[in-house]
Order: sequence, then structure tokens, then C-alpha cells
Amino acid sequence: LNAVVIMSHCEGASVALRSLDAQDCVAIGTAIGAIHRLGGAFLRDESYPSFTTDNIKQQLLSWISRLSKAGHIPQEIIRSWSDIVNTSGLWSFTTCPVHGGFDDGDFLFSDTSLTAVYNWQDMQINDPARDLAWIFAKLDEPRRNALIGAYGRMMGSRLDPMIMLRANLWLQMEQVG
Repeated sequence: LNAVVIMSHCEGASVALRSLDAQDCVAIGTAIGAIHRLGGAFLRDESYPSFTTDNIKQQLLSWISRLSKAGHIPQEIIRSWSDIVNTSGLWSFTTCPVHGGFDDGDFLFSDTSLTAVYNWQDMQINDPARDLAWIFAKLDEPRRNALIGAYGRMMGSRLDPMIMLRANLWLQMEQVG
């Protein structure tokens, strides 16, 4: 059963991602896990973008190739990205509904509760690691661990052991993209 609530106003205030406390991170990790556990049929039925793991891998390889040919990225970094993309087991995950990338203002809190997730314009079926990439740039290790711990509890046996490696790769690619 999927439920979506569209409201003109939600109680609470947005918090800059760098300002999240550990309790906020737990709430966000739980919410992202709930999003990633949704079946994707409702998005496919409405013709939202939908990518397979093979599509995603080919997109990344193409992106790395273009960046390499442009000559703006040191070859050591290009080789590192290529090695990561070719890591055994990296592409053994199930694509799922993703928000598409979180930024400041996407999470609304009231007191200590997460009340809303905003800005769904990039929603699609894709790599769940894309929704976690921001934590490397915005959170220190204790808050990252709080978020990932809550995410892992929500995902349970569905937790992809390579998700953080891909999330870090996505962040690096987005920073130079």
C-alpha cells in the first residue's frame, strides 16, 4: 500500500543540512529508507524516468569517458572512478524510487519530528545511493553514522552493502559534473 499526501502547508521549518543534529539524522535516515522500500510500479505507470543498474553503470562509464577526454580531471582520479565502477558486486542492487538528491530546504521539522520531504521534481527509479551522496559533503562522521544506522534499520535485509561506496562516487561525480 502506497500513500501520498499533497498539502499546501506543512507545520515546521526547514533546516540546513549542515545544521542537522543526530536526532534529525535518524529521522531522515528512516524516511529515506521508507522511500527506498516503496515499490516502483506507481512511478513506472506514470512514465517517470526509470533506470536499470545496467543503464546507470553505462551512464557513469560514459560520463567518466567524456571527463577523461576533456582533460580537465587528473588521470589518477579517472582511474580511481573506473576502478570503483568496476568493483565486483557494485551493481548487484535493486533500483527503487528515489527523491533524486537532497538539498537545503528539502526536510521540514516541527520540534523533533520530520514533518515533510519537499522538492520531488527529480523523483525517479534509480540508484538509492544518489539519495545518500549528500551526507558525505554535509555531515560529520557521527551524524552520518546516525543517518546510515537508521537507514539500515529501515532497509533490514534489503540493505545494499555497496551503497556507501556508490554514494561517495556519486558525490565526487556531481562535484565535477
